[in-house]
Amino acid sequence: RNAHLKSLKGEGGICLTTYGLIVSATEELNKGDHMWDYVILDEGHKIKNRATEAAKCIRIVNTKRRLILS
Repeated sequence: RNAHLKSLKGEGGICLTTYGLIVSATEELNKGDHMWDYVILDEGHKIKNRATEAAKCIRIVNTKRRLILS
């Protein structure tokens, strides 16, 4: 996982991931000021409470759009 995150280059792309990875790898997902086109997450209820670690981390990730599935 870390090798793939380190290889991010350029702009764009779609990040389809889990809340666990968002929390544990927020810094790597933003590596080099990378700007995602979309970040797609399932189970939107997990970030309903804005005070949770997952909700805070997803707001930190550089993205043009967030798509939350429920």
